[in-house]
Amino acid sequence: MINLLPPEEKELLIFEQRKNLAIIICIIFLAYLLSLALIFLIVNFSILLKIQQQQDMLSNSEKLYQNSDFVFFKNLVEKNNQSLNIIDKFYKNNSYVSDVVKSISEVEKPSGLNLTDITIERGASVAIKVNQKDNGTTMRVTLLGLSDDRDTLSAFKENLEKNQKISNIDFPADNWLKAKDINFYLTFQYQP
Repeated sequence: MINLLPPEEKELLIFEQRKNLAIIICIIFLAYLLSLALIFLIVNFSILLKIQQQQDMLSNSEKLYQNSDFVFFKNLVEKNNQSLNIIDKFYKNNSYVSDVVKSISEVEKPSGLNLTDITIERGASVAIKVNQKDNGTTMRVTLLGLSDDRDTLSAFKENLEKNQKISNIDFPADNWLKAKDINFYLTFQYQP
């Protein structure tokens, strides 16, 4: 086929073809955007409808469970939860005496030394070293006992100092006055 059109007409035809193609592409793109917007709108309305249905079901359930028995049991559960919170706080703040007694029993006691009394105070801050921080778990322990002589008491003190959980051991001077049959007492800090 021979094309006898002048070049200006050819360019005009090519321009018209490109213009028509651009219009078709724009129409397709707009149709795509319109269909996408409609899909989002339908999804939005369906979600809003489901939310409204759930809210209606919730309000119906609330009305159903607002009878006197339900309110009574609800109040009973809340009261028991408060009691459980108090018990939980008590256990969290409770001293575990068994740990202290276990650590003391693990300290080697020389023969001729007997412990007669143990007193444990939780959170007692007694001259804590500068580098230590008391986080509320430090316990002050007081031991009372009988020792046959000073050497036995001195050996017990050295054994206590070896325990890593025991610090700030205080043996008062009057423990060392008698040479035999010593009624002694000492205090120290226990850090679990």
